[in-house]
Amino acid sequence: PVSFLSIGLFVGAGVGLYLYFQYEKARVERQRIAEATKGVGKPKVGGPFELVDQNGQVWGSGKMKGKFSLVSQQYKAGQRTKS
Repeated sequence: PVSFLSIGLFVGAGVGLYLYFQYEKARVERQRIAEATKGVGKPKVGGPFELVDQNGQVWGSGKMKGKFSLVSQQYKAGQRTKS
């Protein structure tokens, strides 16, 4: 037998579940964003720098002022880096 009480409980449970899952979806999204943007301090990107080329000559950011340029770092296998 279907009564108004059973219909009301069914609709109420459905609305409650919908609201609960919307809340959980938003919470998980906030948590994902917090994990993605988590970091320690501010990265040191940009600014003046100096490099040493294969001939031992110092080459710095001053030579690139006013020009477009692409800087790439490449390492050989087994190459040790200074920390």
